[in-house]
Amino acid sequence: MNKLERNKIILEVVTPFFIGNGDEYLDIDYVYDKDRIKIIDKNKFNKRVFKDEKLYNNLLSISDDFKKLKSFFKNNAKEFLYDVRISNKVNKLISNEMINIKKFVRDKFTQTPIIPGSTIKGIIRTSLANYYYHNNRKLHEELQNENSEVKFLNAIFRNYEKDAKKDILKSLYVSDLKPIDCEMKIIRPFYKINIEDEPNDLDVLEVLTKGKFEGEIIINKNFKDINIDLSIDIIKSSLEEFFKKILNYEKERIKNKEYKFPEYQPYLIKLGLHSGAGAKTIEGKRRIKVKLKNEKKPKILNYQLSTWFDEDKNALGWAKLEFKDIKWTIF
Repeated sequence: MNKLERNKIILEVVTPFFIGNGDEYLDIDYVYDKDRIKIIDKNKFNKRVFKDEKLYNNLLSISDDFKKLKSFFKNNAKEFLYDVRISNKVNKLISNEMINIKKFVRDKFTQTPIIPGSTIKGIIRTSLANYYYHNNRKLHEELQNENSEVKFLNAIFRNYEKDAKKDILKSLYVSDLKPIDCEMKIIRPFYKINIEDEPNDLDVLEVLTKGKFEGEIIINKNFKDINIDLSIDIIKSSLEEFFKKILNYEKERIKNKEYKFPEYQPYLIKLGLHSGAGAKTIEGKRRIKVKLKNEKKPKILNYQLSTWFDEDKNALGWAKLEFKDIKWTIF
């Protein structure tokens, strides 16, 4: 008899966050228009240019001059895929000089933003490892002196074996999450090491600022190598236990009320580029390498020093998961 536990998951954006795959908007990929950028539909634009002899010859004559190419696109593009709002800080940057912008991961066919299932599964993996280590006395006793992350995770998820086929999380499937509705913005985040430090600007990014995404999570309990209990309820408990502490750590480190953190609610998670090393490592097993100013050698700490914010001083990277049971239909 098949034993499958299936839930719909809904992710709600709580504070802005960024997930990328290395793609960028180059400065010839968009047109600046006051408070937003318009992303050029290169296929449609190129078709029109190739049919227009004057435009085509003009393009050929400037093909080796990047500055003139930028002006060509700016002055002639009429075909756009979508537009994205830009923050005040980015507006000042782009109004002076077009810049490259790191692109949020999007569906290659629809061009809508998505949350990769692998991102959510990675978050679940970390929180489960933390949960099993702190709530399974046998595992805790066996692993409390283990400093190798690989051996530590193999012990928990592969019953001490190296073979990836034995990993119990092969029984866990998380689909990509597609948007129900969402809003995006181009921002330039900054980080603070502590409240006395000056903010440090980072890359310019396309982030999610609002919205909900939906997908599915399935646990296949027929997986023969499961040696520890795995269920949606345990996943919920692990997320709550792990991320409550992550949020408290970060609030305690930066107590200036100008910097805004969300209030805890089930099931808050931290994800994306600005989740930080603390949210990707196990409590009691963290060995985070940090290079400090005026220090020749990096220090090993039990939590990251930096926290990232947008220009409105919202802590970046927070979202909320909701789980809804789905009844299977048998045909």
